[in-house]
Amino acid sequence: MSNLHLQFDRYLNPVGSFDGLWLLTAFVILGIAYKLFLRPLLSPLSRLPGPKNPSVLFGNLAVTFGLEGGLRQWHKDIGPTLRLRGFFGNVRLSTIDPKALNHILVSRAYAYPKSEATRRSLGNLLGRGLLFAEGETHRRQKRLLGPVFSPVQIRELAPVVYEYAFLLRDKWADLIRNSQKPYLVINVLPWLSRATLDIIGSAGFGYQFKALEDNENSSAMGKAFQDLTSLSGKGRTPLKILIASIIRSIPPSLRLYQPKSMKIVDISLQTMENESRALLSHKKKEAEAGGLLGGKDLISVLVRANTMSEEGSLSDEEVISQMTTFLFAGHETTATSLTWMLWILAKHPDVQDKLRKELQEASAAASQGEEQIPIEQLTSLTYLDAVCRETLRFLPPVAQTAREASMADTIPVSGDGDPIHIAAGEEIIISISAFNLSKDVFGPDAEVFRPDRWIEKDPVGSLPGIWSGLLTFLGGPRACIGYRFTLMELKVLVAVIICHFRFEERDGLGCGPEIERRVNIVMRPQVKNEDIGVAMPLRVSLVEGP
Repeated sequence: MSNLHLQFDRYLNPVGSFDGLWLLTAFVILGIAYKLFLRPLLSPLSRLPGPKNPSVLFGNLAVTFGLEGGLRQWHKDIGPTLRLRGFFGNVRLSTIDPKALNHILVSRAYAYPKSEATRRSLGNLLGRGLLFAEGETHRRQKRLLGPVFSPVQIRELAPVVYEYAFLLRDKWADLIRNSQKPYLVINVLPWLSRATLDIIGSAGFGYQFKALEDNENSSAMGKAFQDLTSLSGKGRTPLKILIASIIRSIPPSLRLYQPKSMKIVDISLQTMENESRALLSHKKKEAEAGGLLGGKDLISVLVRANTMSEEGSLSDEEVISQMTTFLFAGHETTATSLTWMLWILAKHPDVQDKLRKELQEASAAASQGEEQIPIEQLTSLTYLDAVCRETLRFLPPVAQTAREASMADTIPVSGDGDPIHIAAGEEIIISISAFNLSKDVFGPDAEVFRPDRWIEKDPVGSLPGIWSGLLTFLGGPRACIGYRFTLMELKVLVAVIICHFRFEERDGLGCGPEIERRVNIVMRPQVKNEDIGVAMPLRVSLVEGP
């Protein structure tokens, strides 16, 4: 009887079960407490100088997700290496020290991958392509993509870029002539975005997006991509990013709530995947029939190289992911770079006039008709090259990137400073704009737009960037594989546009409006104190004669 009573008592009061539950709860609480409070205190990075932490929840992210100048100003005030706080106070490193960046980006690049959270976001958006891949997978993909971005292959695509540059020229010229005004205020950003979308469609895939045509004539993939990029940066705050990350971690079938913007993203990505899959299938059939031998677009070259490779090949899923990656990386960055270039030239009419003179003289000497300067001659123009370098230094399209230490490490720094000790799993923020505008790297006039610096001399010292020592295209094995295509595209578009149009600030020279650089995937322009979204309104007038 007593034994029965004991069993019944245990049934009503299962102490062991409660003990286990309390133990589990205690472990969870201790784990959270360690992550939020103890680990940041024990981190070797906590001893570095840094800005004040304005928020227990968001740390310094409220500033780094806002205007582009915030992180750059901290580096000016504190130094090349500093400590930041992220979500819930976790410690992050931010450095623009050249020797440290060489270590992180070049000599030990694969020991500093993107964080899992970043890769998860990239995987959801772009698939498992080159921007997602790490380690041996990245090495293999990059090796197989090498022929696609060779200098010879890039030169072959110049006529495609010229075609859409002339189409954009004709569209703008018609608008100005039809206005019957000496100039027209044009929001150049969406126009340049549509032009570069058409270029990457044709040069990248042999696909006609028809983005410069009326919306009714745009392709399904073009409409989906424009829907997707139109959402980029809308109301982007640390809180919304945190909420979106939480929702994304829940399987779609279990989500009780999904924002409208997230639904648009999902629909657009599905459309793009379906179109990419159909396009790849068509390209493979052409290759099997021997019909891709003359195809110059990037995907035709990739399919050919994939077929002939003796070192393995990319799967269909990987090729589709590369297509999405090409589309994002080759579209918005060039459109944004050119937008900022036209803005800075509007603010510096002397530079604009000098550049126009060089281009018009080269155009007059060309013999290909349609004022098309041969690509070999175009890429050798000294002042055009200097203006492109200085614009990409002064106004990089991507403001920052991030890496994560895969193991505890000691990072060397320039001069006789103490090395940086970092623990496994700690994140590193690399401010591209802060490095590119560093007086320690580019001299006392680093914050001045001066293209002649590139004619006078190249940067001194060992700098981590793959191109001109700049971080614009990063450096090391993870540097932008398509930077040659971007530079060629940028120079062709500038050559055609500057030869035919003059650009001024919307309200007149020196009168503004003030344009802010908003931190996003790319640096979007926004007119200060005007609720018109991302925009770059400029006065545009026709250049009559040479």
